Amino acid sequence: MYIDWHKTFLCAAMALLSLSSCVKDDMDDCPASKVSIQFNYTYNLKDADAFSTRVRNVNVYVFDGNGKYLMKQCQSAEQFAADYTMDFTGLEPGKYTFACMARGKQESEITNTDKEFLFSQLTRSASGVDDLNASINAPVNDYEFTPLFSGHTTVEYNGRSITDTICLKKWTNRYRVVLIPYSSNMDGFDVENFDVRITGIANTLDINGKSVGTGNIIYTPYRSTLITNESNEANVNGQPVDKALVYDLKSSRLFENHPEQRIIITDKRTGRELFNHSLPWLMALYNGSLRNLQWGDQEYLDRQDNYFLTFYVANPSTDFYLSAKVKINDWVVNLQEVGLK
Repeated sequence: MYIDWHKTFLCAAMALLSLSSCVKDDMDDCPASKVSIQFNYTYNLKDADAFSTRVRNVNVYVFDGNGKYLMKQCQSAEQFAADYTMDFTGLEPGKYTFACMARGKQESEITNTDKEFLFSQLTRSASGVDDLNASINAPVNDYEFTPLFSGHTTVEYNGRSITDTICLKKWTNRYRVVLIPYSSNMDGFDVENFDVRITGIANTLDINGKSVGTGNIIYTPYRSTLITNESNEANVNGQPVDKALVYDLKSSRLFENHPEQRIIITDKRTGRELFNHSLPWLMALYNGSLRNLQWGDQEYLDRQDNYFLTFYVANPSTDFYLSAKVKINDWVVNLQEVGLK
């Protein structure tokens, strides 16, 4: 049987060319390559991802290989899906930094702008990663401001679709300070007669949570409440407790070895400072009670975000005016044993 190999080769070549043309024509229907960014928030006490339950607003800033700002994408949701992804298309192959500033509220819910963390306004091709900060303008803050998160990742993009993850950390804390009378029927035991405040330095934070501001800030209660005990079931020093003062405050990040971050309690009636103490040192004591050997004090302070402190206040007419025991969450600290700072 005679086979014309020349004709056979020519037909095969034409078929391949036709197939190549079809593939090229179909490229218009192919999805564009992209960089997909996912998020998690596992840097907490439970070491479990709480992104979908704690974060309500994400702002992702894109910087090129020279560290210059290119673009920003934002998204708010009542609740993000656990596998929520933010896609970026139209990027040229290269190295990119994706930096995220996130909040625990939707952007539309941010109203008190002087007392909330606000994000830097960046200029395309001029601003750098170091210019991206979150700042509170008010020098005294008595507001229940929104939780702040941040994180970043670097991606080597070769033109093909790729997925990476930004791991967020939380930089805000909540405190409930409770004052309990050391004896029953103490006169003048009202919220107006005591000043509770936290002094701080972290009014401006970068994407790594580093304090980059030069100003100080004071946090005062956003809510102060007198709570009465109708049942008299609780007692202190063998006497029934009929009332307690509750002060709720917030602050930004705590830094170990920064004693200027302090909790100060003053009796306004006498002008006496009942308590003036390094807050990071005091809060880090609780880390030892957890016996978590893999966490240093700073990591514990960053993972923990909710503190409950109880102080026992004596009558101002007595020689002593504050019990040496302070209850932090469910752990009692005897300050006479550990020493004050």
